[in-house]
Amino acid sequence: MFLLYFRNIQQNPIYTELPDFNITNISSDSFEYIKEDTKNFVSKICNYLRSIRNLLVKQEVF
Repeated sequence: MFLLYFRNIQQNPIYTELPDFNITNISSDSFEYIKEDTKNFVSKICNYLRSIRNLLVKQEVF
């Protein structure tokens, strides 16, 4: 879904001349690795997803 979104942006003539929008690969060096145990990680992800869902419901997107 997100890749399709970014590809559509890249095909837009306004953005194609901007190098920041022409990224096709992301190297692993671009990420910062943070040590986190699995239980806390999953809990945080679930909380973020729940928050996003609540925002979308408030905006009547769902």
